[in-house]
Amino acid sequence: MRIMKQQFFSVLCLVFALPALATNVQVSNVSQINVDAGNHRIEFDLTWEDSWRLDSYEPYNYDGVWVFIKYRDCLEKAGGNPGNYKHAWLSTTAADHTIASATVDGSPVSLVVEPGLTNISGTDRALGLFIHQPAGDVIGDISALTVSVLWKTGDHSPAEDASVSNYDIQVNALEMVYIPTESFYLGDGTSRYRFSDPDNGNSPVLINAAVMNIEALNTWFYQLRTNSGSPNIANTFPNGYEAFWTMKYEISQEQYLQFLNTLSRPVQDERTQTNVDASQTSITNTFVMYNSSTIDSRNGISVETSIPSGGEPLRFKMDYNGNRVYNENDDGANIACNYISGYDVLAYLDWAALRPLTELEFEKMARGPHPQPFGYTEQKAWGTAIITEVTGITNAGMPNEQAANSGNGICVYNNNASVPGPLRCGFAATASTTDRYSCGASYYGVYELSGNVSEPCMSFAWDITHDDAFDGTSGDGLISATGNATQAGWPQGADGTLDGNNYLIYRGGSFESTNVNYYINISSRQRDDADATRNDFGGGRGGRYVSK
Repeated sequence: MRIMKQQFFSVLCLVFALPALATNVQVSNVSQINVDAGNHRIEFDLTWEDSWRLDSYEPYNYDGVWVFIKYRDCLEKAGGNPGNYKHAWLSTTAADHTIASATVDGSPVSLVVEPGLTNISGTDRALGLFIHQPAGDVIGDISALTVSVLWKTGDHSPAEDASVSNYDIQVNALEMVYIPTESFYLGDGTSRYRFSDPDNGNSPVLINAAVMNIEALNTWFYQLRTNSGSPNIANTFPNGYEAFWTMKYEISQEQYLQFLNTLSRPVQDERTQTNVDASQTSITNTFVMYNSSTIDSRNGISVETSIPSGGEPLRFKMDYNGNRVYNENDDGANIACNYISGYDVLAYLDWAALRPLTELEFEKMARGPHPQPFGYTEQKAWGTAIITEVTGITNAGMPNEQAANSGNGICVYNNNASVPGPLRCGFAATASTTDRYSCGASYYGVYELSGNVSEPCMSFAWDITHDDAFDGTSGDGLISATGNATQAGWPQGADGTLDGNNYLIYRGGSFESTNVNYYINISSRQRDDADATRNDFGGGRGGRYVSK
């Protein structure tokens, strides 16, 4: 395995272009073609490394890339009304999206293009595309030339039918992992606040059907919230049995920065800690995620000291080394993003047309389908109870940042003074790591599910006054004018005003976690709720069903 990194975006506009930050997934050579008033084509080249498809061997799954497109009217921006980016609706017909040529390690391959559908106001809209390998048993680097995506400009309301030169186009690509349909176990019999079956010696719980009596889960998680009532849990709550996609890595600082840079000024103010509202023209606390003039816990997202007046959106930048020369190679773009709250994560996922994952899905994508005897007790995400603490950082802030030491079960935890924050996403996957134990990957190939930053997952509300109707519906690519996610079945509700407390709890532990049994084990469940509070240990990731 080579070094695993993160996301890349490319911007096309005749008015301006954003700088590209170097990452593993590469989008390049973006162009726009005006087909007719109601259809545009966005074309680009796409590459990513260490892709796999294994149909005959464990873990019987594959990786891929989630591609989605943001756009903004350049003429509106040039006229003094910069606004924020909108989400492009693509054709729902797979054949409308083409790839001129593709290879895996130099051999020709016909990549699969799969629209990701979400029902919006009664109509299915393709809010992005999954691109992945076809059936087979192949591992290698992917190169796809002239990926041509059909953008249904005429389907928007009002229709987007301007000429070719009228849009800023941002093509986003996230590495994803496909988790197949299959049974798995919740709980390990030992970890703190684990799921367990009190009617069967508190043993782990087998999830072996897409629809189960989810209300029974209230008895299985009684150890976490002993004083809670019986929540009204819908049987459509994603229990992990059905197939779903998940982000391969935690949200990186680069990804969150790119999200911020597509938002209006009031929403940027909502999704950062420093006051950057329209009244501000000078910023002292330039490290905006924790309102400080100096870097803390390795989060380098920053803004310049002088900012535009009149409410024009800001350009956030990376400055991990603190020299105010921005977006340098050692400015930490690929470090996992911390200091993001549960609500920040929900807003990001709604914007990316993804969704929060549930606690049950978290355990499945970490553990896989193996029964209890398979290294089960106090199992970490790499499949064993063995754990090696990261004790230092090499190439800090660089795209090839990694731990100064190595070992099976390498993990960023235990609040080590030499590791004052999370590391690069996929930090342990290097040229010298050859298996999941030495690079910290889960059974299915998902990274940093133990340690680094804690991840908010959908849980169950504390009392019977809440109706836990979350059914796995994905975001629609847009967030509210106040900066919140707006999906009716998500915490905060459709208008962003409901209290999200008690729905999201952290899983996986973080660089600060000193008690393995309480936090780092797959089955460890923290009492902490992920809400509006920005913690130095708080990060996140998301996923989605193919269609929903």
